[in-house]
Amino acid sequence: MIHRVNIQSEKKTARVGYEIFSSNVNDIHSFEINEAIALMHSLMLSREQMRKMRHILAAKGIYFPTSNELLEGRKKLRPSISPVLDDSGVQVQYKDLVKMTIESIISLIPKKIIKDKCRDGVLEMVFKDGCDGAGQQVVWNSTSMLDATENMFQYGITPLKLLARYQDGSSFCLWQNHSPNNCRTLRPLFLIREKETDEDLLNMVVPTTDKARQELASDGIFVTADGQGYDMNVIVHDSMKDLKFKRDISGLGGADCILCTTKQADWTDRTKVAEGFPINRSAKNSLELYNELVDENGKVKAKQGDFETRQGLTKKPLTTSDQSSITVTHSYINGTTWFLKVLYRCHADYQQWIERSDVRGKPVRRAKDRVLEAIYTETGLYLDRVNSAGGKGGTSTNGPQGRRFFSEEVLASIEKLVDEKHRENLLLLHRQLSTVLSVVSSSRKIDLMKFKELCEQTSYNLCDNFPWVMMNHTLHGTLHHSTELMSLNDAHGLGSLSEECLESNNKDIRNYLQFLSRKTDPLLQLTDVMARLLERSDPIIQNITTHFQARKFCTECVAWSVGRSTEAVVCKPC
Repeated sequence: MIHRVNIQSEKKTARVGYEIFSSNVNDIHSFEINEAIALMHSLMLSREQMRKMRHILAAKGIYFPTSNELLEGRKKLRPSISPVLDDSGVQVQYKDLVKMTIESIISLIPKKIIKDKCRDGVLEMVFKDGCDGAGQQVVWNSTSMLDATENMFQYGITPLKLLARYQDGSSFCLWQNHSPNNCRTLRPLFLIREKETDEDLLNMVVPTTDKARQELASDGIFVTADGQGYDMNVIVHDSMKDLKFKRDISGLGGADCILCTTKQADWTDRTKVAEGFPINRSAKNSLELYNELVDENGKVKAKQGDFETRQGLTKKPLTTSDQSSITVTHSYINGTTWFLKVLYRCHADYQQWIERSDVRGKPVRRAKDRVLEAIYTETGLYLDRVNSAGGKGGTSTNGPQGRRFFSEEVLASIEKLVDEKHRENLLLLHRQLSTVLSVVSSSRKIDLMKFKELCEQTSYNLCDNFPWVMMNHTLHGTLHHSTELMSLNDAHGLGSLSEECLESNNKDIRNYLQFLSRKTDPLLQLTDVMARLLERSDPIIQNITTHFQARKFCTECVAWSVGRSTEAVVCKPC
């Protein structure tokens, strides 16, 4: 009572009341500040809902922090948020967010372990970063938001692991993010109401993030946690960008592939496949090529048949970072769309990739309707349809549906839809692509020689049995570049470098904009959303949140892990 009555007027008196109360309340019957914040973000509670929860728990003799206490605790979990681009968005400083994230992670590790493991080693923190744009975001119908756009651009980083590196090349993992593709572990850097292709946005975001990554890679960072200072090496993988954005910032708008200088026709040429497709593009080479080709007006003139000299370059590269990555989630989405196109043509026995407009009966379009209806009836998968949510189009195929499509449950449908002429080779192609995508999207150690052989067999199957097929860029990257990329990733799968957390975060941003933010001003609305995203992604809060989830144990190795039930199961490694 002393605390509640005097909290607004007499701070010292209120503090005395709080100390008396705290000394008489058993820890078991009270919520810590961070526990309350974790609960708030786990259940996505508003301020009013938190107030009601506090009164309900107080009636049961359980103390829950006040709104002011929560506010002070929340401020400690995020760096300063500032406006950008004429108040059309908000940002936090790259290095400040990296430093705060590392300090939170170190505070979770016992000091003795850090001291023992770092005596002869160097600490190394690994992140991934990237961006994504989305439309159909919420615009509140008020006079203050008349000029607001429904497009939203987000840029963020995700911590992957903290290592102790030794001189003999070995390492010890001190901390690891076991859910690197969970949107709740994504730490936002920029949140801007603009299209991802906006020129002012690109000219501000791309150089800023490139410079920060380069400085962290060369200079590292010094952090302080629990009164102890640590020199830290920092590695940031620039891997969470989709193909559209990569083309825009690399200046390679006319290239078939932004990783190599080959053409689309080469990807289904058996001779070219045997020679391989090494990654031979770099940001440095693209900039040098631009300086050679640019005219007095700062433009690159394109001419028909000049690919050998221009190599697909259409404008000045904006980035100094090599775009040497593939989009794991989009590999499933685009791979599903591509395979369905093959399936339509095999079903209609129309062995041409481009459907001519003068063909009577429109066989491919009619085959598409029959194929999609059969798959939906047998599996419930609603694929390759126009997603009319919000009236803005789009495709109904998403990541989870793509993963289901490349599974055993669809094989029976494919077998019924294709005649004997194409059936065996098409089923083999489905199994090969399913295995390739599963390996690429994993995070485990890979036998690169066997995987390379599998990719070659898949390519030969296409070249020999489907010579009329044209391969898209996403599938080309998965089949022809993933082996080299995994070799650069210490022979591990690329699943932990996926862009999935950015894609899934768009839904949460939409909910925060609509239900958990102020509507009086666009900048204040974005500030509230940014604050919630920063707080919920803090490693300390994430560590507490995992205890709210059900846990299951393996009957073989008796190891506990987060799951949807407390039933005993056998884990994947066992």
